[in-house]
Amino acid sequence: MLRFLVFCQAWRVILLEYKYKPDDYEAKLVLIYSLSNLKKNPSYAILSQVVSSGVDIQYFEMQEYLHALIDMKSVEEIQEGDEFVYSLTPLGEESCEFFSNRIPASVREKIENAAASVNNDRTDQNRVYADYIPINENEYKIECGIMENNLKLLDFEMYAGSKEKAKKMCACFKEHTDEFYVHVIKFFDDNSNKDE
Repeated sequence: MLRFLVFCQAWRVILLEYKYKPDDYEAKLVLIYSLSNLKKNPSYAILSQVVSSGVDIQYFEMQEYLHALIDMKSVEEIQEGDEFVYSLTPLGEESCEFFSNRIPASVREKIENAAASVNNDRTDQNRVYADYIPINENEYKIECGIMENNLKLLDFEMYAGSKEKAKKMCACFKEHTDEFYVHVIKFFDDNSNKDE
């Protein structure tokens, strides 16, 4: 019985590590499907991360398939700053709608999960937040901050008093975030030099 359990466990590990190896046609569909699941146009590195979560595809193969899709006018390569990003064209979107069911369901699920993870990471990477929170029935505090590349540049809580005042403080912070941040940095710079 113990040998049988060890044998089953070994097969389970092998099956979990197995990645589907698509043919040329399926690989192109996987690329299109991955692009359709990403909210923002991805760089090559992000697209590769999402694609490789579902299938076994080599770096140079993926480049080949991507350029073939660009030549077919299904994918567009766009330069943003110093990097290229990729976007589906209307033809690519149509192809995805018609043919995505030809990708195995398990592969589609892995790609959807990886894309969801990337979508969540990218939206939380850079953001400004300002919330008001009740302390009791009549008193509120605010929690405000700035995130950039998943790093908290600024994070603070502050007593606001009434709900109306807390709302106004949050709106003001969101409207004048850059100005606020510069003033905080300047304050620390000015006051830290006094001690020297």
